[in-house]
Amino acid sequence: MKENVKLEKTIEKLRTMKENEYMDWIANFAERASIDYNLGILSALGRGRVDGLEKGIAIGEKKLKKAKLEIAKKLLKRGIEINIIMEATGLTEKEIQEIQVIK
Repeated sequence: MKENVKLEKTIEKLRTMKENEYMDWIANFAERASIDYNLGILSALGRGRVDGLEKGIAIGEKKLKKAKLEIAKKLLKRGIEINIIMEATGLTEKEIQEIQVIK
């Protein structure tokens, strides 16, 4: 309801404007619309970049974890102690013990 009242007041104001005032109002309105549109696009692009970075980081972390597990597996095969593997890879004792069970 408030929207309709506001719209009616704007229409009445436009009807009473002189031509040059009307043209200025239209130009100002178009400029605001353009700014709103561009801000929307920039916001969407920014969100897309953030989403892409988050996805890329998640993929990178998954690959890093896989690489650490492969390194730990090779070190275990060579008889390296678990505490040294933990220090070198950053893996937990439990993660390394799980590799021992699998191999």
